[in-house]
Amino acid sequence: MKFLGSVCILLIISIANSYGDYFEVPLLKANWDVQTSKTNCELIQRIPRYGNAVFTHRSGEALQFSIQEQRFKPPVIKASLSAQPSLWQQGVASPHDYLVYLDNTSEAKAYDKLVVFGNTAETMIDALLQGQSPVFTYTRAISDLDIVETRVAISAIKFLEPYETFRDCRKNMLPFGLRELQDTIVFFDPGSKALNQFALDKVSKIAAYMKEIENSQVVIGSETVMMKGLDRKWFTKRSASLKQALMAQGVTEDRVKISAKFNKSQDKNIIRIHVFGPDALKWLHYRKGNTKLTRTEKKRLSLLARYVREYFRQGRLVINSHTDSLGSKSTNKIISRKRGNVIKKYLESQGVTKSQILVRAFGESRPIKSNRTPKGRSQNRRVVISFRNG
Repeated sequence: MKFLGSVCILLIISIANSYGDYFEVPLLKANWDVQTSKTNCELIQRIPRYGNAVFTHRSGEALQFSIQEQRFKPPVIKASLSAQPSLWQQGVASPHDYLVYLDNTSEAKAYDKLVVFGNTAETMIDALLQGQSPVFTYTRAISDLDIVETRVAISAIKFLEPYETFRDCRKNMLPFGLRELQDTIVFFDPGSKALNQFALDKVSKIAAYMKEIENSQVVIGSETVMMKGLDRKWFTKRSASLKQALMAQGVTEDRVKISAKFNKSQDKNIIRIHVFGPDALKWLHYRKGNTKLTRTEKKRLSLLARYVREYFRQGRLVINSHTDSLGSKSTNKIISRKRGNVIKKYLESQGVTKSQILVRAFGESRPIKSNRTPKGRSQNRRVVISFRNG
């Protein structure tokens, strides 16, 4: 979204060959259309030879008021909005200029869309109710010396009745919208597939939203997909729990897709739910004598730190560090402690507080496989991070 100021380019305007375009609805053709649903309310005036003026209120978002020209034209370089009094309104204060933005999102498509939000849009509603006319004024640069000014006036004629329908639509909207639901992250406790209360509340909202949007779908993916095979076991269990919870709320099975990795689809009717549990992140293995972190291990620990910052804030991490039996016991104890401290330092650099991390160095004392084989020793050279509540 780009802000378009109303500051005059005085030097250019003083020497430019400028002329103006003016658009408004003819008196006898002025009308407003209303479109309503539980998730979107629109109040539309169609302006002949120009395009549309639209009040839009999507559930969970602020009111917006926009005009969009249905013609290919050079880019807008400055714009303003004011509420002009009608001819019969004597003594009304001079108009105030409001900030205008250029909507450059994908929804705006090929044509320039000028928009105001929130309180400014509400002020334009009030102006129309008082019989005033919101007027967008903007300029385009045709060339270095040619500037075209365009004025678009929105009519207050026949506004009251459709406005009341629009107002009632806004009252009956869902109190949440797609923006709140999209890319929902559902955190799971270590070793658990149970949905916490936050997740259950989100599922309930998503189900309610999907009942209103017939072609909407849910895709459940993994926030720890980089761990691949290590991630698969817990993701399968947790995504199944989410799917069952959605179906229990009335979402049909064909509208829920499970895919560990999200594709790059921009479909606005697809709600993505991210499964985030720490279980696939807690294991690290080392080459003999090595204490440094690889790039992959740093990515893994960064994800773990994010899990702690965003969800496991009151918990503690215990870094259990082990080695194989090659070398002396004292050397192995030193190596295991060094590995644990390197991990602790990295987690602290990623925002985990020092008091949340405990390092326990076991050296070679707790093997999980035989140290007689290279494969067994490689599995014993490990760090396992465990999670404690409180």
